[in-house]
Amino acid sequence: MTDIYTTNVDMYVLAMGIILGLQIAYCLSIIWKMIIKKLHLRYCRRLYRQTRANYKAIPTDAFVMGKGLWNRECHNNAVQAVKEGTAAKVIMCMCMGGGSLFVHFVNVTDDGKYVDNTVGWRMRSMSIGLYERY
Repeated sequence: MTDIYTTNVDMYVLAMGIILGLQIAYCLSIIWKMIIKKLHLRYCRRLYRQTRANYKAIPTDAFVMGKGLWNRECHNNAVQAVKEGTAAKVIMCMCMGGGSLFVHFVNVTDDGKYVDNTVGWRMRSMSIGLYERY
């Protein structure tokens, strides 16, 4: 009888150890996620400040209708427009808004209008700020 009792106690202790280990691992993963999220927010705030300091805002009414290819290849679309002669140059912009910051490429026509051939007509309705380098 003693051997069976000891085996049951050992199994119980082992099971409790595994459960406790899993709970500790879960708590550590939550803490790790919180740390990563805090660092990400700090990094995004720094990028926002740098973008606002070094780039000028492009007003949304400066955009004219683009092709709207929706293929996530804004740089290739902008270069193709220059090669076709429908745009004068390609500019790199920083898009800010909605908790994100990303690089985007648009065209400038000869008369100074901005054309986005990736997003097209939706560029005017997007709630993001486009910033062109000074």
